[in-house]
Formats: sequence, structure tokens, C-alpha cells
Amino acid sequence: CSGAGRHTATQQQLVLAYARINPHVEYTTRNAVGWYLRKGDDHTSIALIQALASFYRKSLNLGSHVVAVADERVHLERYLTIEAKMHDDILAVVEVPDELRAV
Repeated sequence: CSGAGRHTATQQQLVLAYARINPHVEYTTRNAVGWYLRKGDDHTSIALIQALASFYRKSLNLGSHVVAVADERVHLERYLTIEAKMHDDILAVVEVPDELRAV
């Protein structure tokens, strides 16, 4: 398989992965917002809605197929913010080596 063929296959796998993640994020966030609203926690509900908006803004990526590592890190952090509000036992640390931060 050529390098270009592997690159295209990897891109297709990423597209499929995001297609599976996005509905999950939408469901989880809506469920969490409803839960926090019922508890009277407007602050957390607003934070979740803002995280979801940021997540989708990064997902759209203005049609570009190239994403900077720093932007992808922010994207992942928004997703983990949403997940952490639903699952108290989630602990995630996103570390990016210094040499990759500008890529």
C-alpha cells in the first residue's frame, strides 16, 4: 500500500471515528444539562452548553482537513469537560510534548 493510500485510509478512519463520537457527545451533553437543570445548577448547565458549542466549532474546523495539535488538544479538552460532568470517576490529563505544540 502506498504512503498516499495509507494516508487516505487513515483520514477515512478519523472521519468515521468523529461521526461516531459527535452523536454521543450531543446525547451526553443534553442529558447532563437536563440533569443539572433539574438540580438547579445553572452554572454547570451553562458551562456544558459552552463546552458543546466549542466542541462543535472545532469539529467544523472551517472545512480544513489539517488541524493544529494545539487546536486538537483544546477540542479533546472540551470533550473531556463534557464527559467529566457526567462521570465523576473520569480523570484525564492531556499532555502534548513541547516539540509538538507548534505543529
